[in-house]
Amino acid sequence: MLLFYLSMLDSEESRDEFEELYHSYKGMMYKIARHYTDNHHLAEEAMQNAFVAIARNFDTIKRLNQKQLESYLCKSTKNCAISVLRKEANALNKTIPLDNQLVGEDFPDVAESVADNELLDLIVDYIRAMKEEYADALTLHYLYGFSARQCALALDIPLSTAKSRIFHAKRLLKKRFKENIKW
Repeated sequence: MLLFYLSMLDSEESRDEFEELYHSYKGMMYKIARHYTDNHHLAEEAMQNAFVAIARNFDTIKRLNQKQLESYLCKSTKNCAISVLRKEANALNKTIPLDNQLVGEDFPDVAESVADNELLDLIVDYIRAMKEEYADALTLHYLYGFSARQCALALDIPLSTAKSRIFHAKRLLKKRFKENIKW
């Protein structure tokens, strides 16, 4: 697969730089994709999509400093993983027969699963609607389990700012749920 990415680049220098980036970050990118997809094959697909996007924009990406590059790679991989999940979910929705097989002993499990997926989609939509600074802090803290200090380092912001963003992001999420969910 690496040869495919390299074939997208114009110069030998760019190919060498891309190859170094690929070997340095493929493990991290796979872990991120696997975290979001919880599936080896989907994680591989997401990672490949991310590397294609990187290769297409490599002239711009190679100018980033290390923190900016790592942040870009994390976001790109996350977005590709979410995109792959949505594509997979859409494919599954098209192939699920809606007949009498859903009614019976298995129906509560199916209904519960559908409700969980809808809730997860709703949460993701709410997070995407937030300002990027809040969404990034919330994602790093709750999905990746970063401490506030680790969030501050990853986002290159002061610790107090990271804590504030996490607090405000939680408050925004809670507010959106209260406004839109009828109990």
